Amino acid sequence: METIRQREKRRAYMREWMRKHRAQHPEARERGRTATRRWRAAHREEALAASERWFRRYKEEHGVDYKQRWRQKNRERYNAKEAKRLKEKYHTDPEFRKKKLEAVKAWRLANPEKKKAQNRSPKQKVRDRKRTLKQYGLTHEAYDELLKAQSGVCAICKRVERNHYKGKPRSLHVDHDHKSGKRRGLLCSACNPVLGLAGDDAEILRRAADYLEWWHAVHEEGRVVTRGT
Repeated sequence: METIRQREKRRAYMREWMRKHRAQHPEARERGRTATRRWRAAHREEALAASERWFRRYKEEHGVDYKQRWRQKNRERYNAKEAKRLKEKYHTDPEFRKKKLEAVKAWRLANPEKKKAQNRSPKQKVRDRKRTLKQYGLTHEAYDELLKAQSGVCAICKRVERNHYKGKPRSLHVDHDHKSGKRRGLLCSACNPVLGLAGDDAEILRRAADYLEWWHAVHEEGRVVTRGT
């Protein structure tokens, strides 16, 4: 009969062998992950109990909580994951969104001076702009190149931005596909919401163009034109 030390040694050897095998064979790694997910889904309570035992044993052996240690070592990754989770919850959970808005409103009323101090400075505006562009995989240089390719005008109306701030035209908006999230082009503040209100449906926009041409022909040129359906 094998001893506890022998069993632990055998298990450590198998874990190391599996780690190397999966590193060399990605398809085996994916099969293993799929099998693990399937088992956890079928044995949820048993999987949770095993996880708790593992976390408890890890804390006893290392003197620190594993989750806390992981968050410290992967701070940026954790923050991004947590921000994504809260954003999805905000958009899908009405109760959570209501509590969040109420908390923000209460904080603003209780801290008017801090709220005033939060008004964006020029440096903050630059940081916010960088963060917005980063969402679409753009840098300032890449944005400028895209703007230059469009000759500095909106991709739809072919005009410069008509909305101004402190005497200067605002930047064109980065348009993106709402289903895939892929970047498309730069649009002005007038054209950008049109696509969203039409649900990115090209057929609706074509019917809108036909409708305007029909009205122009009948009421301005005086022609008799039967409107299509």
